[in-house]
Amino acid sequence: RFAEASTPNPGPVPLRHATPWQVRLLALADPLSIAGWYAYLLSHTWMRWGDPLIDFPRDLYIAWRLSEGDMLYQRISNWYGPLANLVEGAGFRVFGVGLDRMVWMNIVLTAGVVLLLRAIFHTLGSRLLGWLGPMVFLSVFAFGQYVLLDNYNFITPYVAATTYSFAGLLLCLWGLLKHLKSQRPGWLGIAGLGFAVVYLDKPEAFLA
Repeated sequence: RFAEASTPNPGPVPLRHATPWQVRLLALADPLSIAGWYAYLLSHTWMRWGDPLIDFPRDLYIAWRLSEGDMLYQRISNWYGPLANLVEGAGFRVFGVGLDRMVWMNIVLTAGVVLLLRAIFHTLGSRLLGWLGPMVFLSVFAFGQYVLLDNYNFITPYVAATTYSFAGLLLCLWGLLKHLKSQRPGWLGIAGLGFAVVYLDKPEAFLA
């Protein structure tokens, strides 16, 4: 009995001794927790984003006009690049016109931003940074409302060109980092695609 009581606790199993399913489960812990937090914030703030009169409705109006066949910069005035508005107009044409359609398109875009942030922080730092980066983004920036107008988020942004160009910047950075690590020229193509997204939305974002 004394020998049994004095036997030390072996503690957690080292990763090198873990079974394959334990390794897979550990690898899934970070993305599942990030996805769960994203889903929680979506449900907690559902349809409480955006201002119905200021800034955000302008993108809704432009997307609707484009879905009806009007030409950007000819019959529709615009101060930004065309890409974000063209994507939203195409979405309205395919899925129908409505605020909920725009919201779902931005939810998908925000999910892409989260994936890029995770990849970039993991490449630059560690697994912990790859988890913290997306979690801070979701908690502070993706759904935040810090002023009276709720237009400064990624679900109903004050202008779609800003969020699209941010995603393009991340894509460009990720492609460059992967190229530096692997020296494969294909990653430069990914970086160039991100550059094109920024240029076709808000070129001044490169100065940030």
